[in-house]
Amino acid sequence: MKLAEEAKPIESCAILIGVVRGDVVKVVEICPAKNVDKSPTSFSVSPDDIYRAYRVAEEKDMEIVGIFHFHPAEPLPSGKDLDGMKKWPVVWLIMGLSGMRAFKLVNNHEVVEVELSVVNELDA
Repeated sequence: MKLAEEAKPIESCAILIGVVRGDVVKVVEICPAKNVDKSPTSFSVSPDDIYRAYRVAEEKDMEIVGIFHFHPAEPLPSGKDLDGMKKWPVVWLIMGLSGMRAFKLVNNHEVVEVELSVVNELDA
């Protein structure tokens, strides 16, 4: 049984860097991160990757605006995600089997879905 679990791909994750203007969050750069859980169903970002993302954001005069990860199911926040949202009060972008959705924790307990738009910088 353990071999079958290890054969599954691990859950992908990344830190999103950009700018916030009012209610609009603009992702400018994606910093791939190592999933130290090495799990197909959960993730924890490597502390080294968190540090690196903060350095990149600071160098570019931006901030960490979101967390990305992949769910091997529907793109909805899990219980662990909700705990993480309390620690990282940014947009959580979740890709799942049926697409991608974004969520934000409001008032430390209410999960709100955030509208996604993909903008080509050349067209903006």
